[in-house]
Amino acid sequence: MQALKTQEEIDAASRDWRDLPGFADVHDYWQSLRRGNDLPRAEDVDLLALIPWLPELSLLDMAAPGEIICRFAGTAIAERLGHDITGRNICLQQSVAMRDRARKAYEKMAQQPCGMLARYTNHYNTGFQGTVCTFYLPLIVTANGSTRLLGTGNREEKADYAPPIEESIIATDVTSVTWLDIGFGTPEKEG
Repeated sequence: MQALKTQEEIDAASRDWRDLPGFADVHDYWQSLRRGNDLPRAEDVDLLALIPWLPELSLLDMAAPGEIICRFAGTAIAERLGHDITGRNICLQQSVAMRDRARKAYEKMAQQPCGMLARYTNHYNTGFQGTVCTFYLPLIVTANGSTRLLGTGNREEKADYAPPIEESIIATDVTSVTWLDIGFGTPEKEG
């Protein structure tokens, strides 16, 4: 039996993604890069145009199934995690229990394509457990036709404390996944 959600949890889950700091701005920038109905190309993204949102920005490359390489992680992300995840396989930074679910969600964004708003809890090396909301949009990497994901995050509220750990773990629990139709529909099931 699933526990009843608090009003705060219901309110947080139902908030429109455009109300979260920076999400609408990053979406509007992404939208400005589209050529007709095509996805924006990764090579067209100018990080200097995103300076106000750089601390929470990430770029992830879909290298292979289960191999999603972080090409860029902003300073706020590195500060939260206690280390820089640039160059690392993001799947290996996630809790073992969530890796398959996360991998499938990233793959759905590439295959559909669609945007995704994910709310999840991180377990930081300090023992702090905090909720983060990340908004992802797909980009085309033209050299090989693979997909890169442009993400922007927003730290929401603290969740709890646990014993300190050696290295922070991303997504020990996923609160919600909301798909965003960017012109190609959305997956039938959540990731």
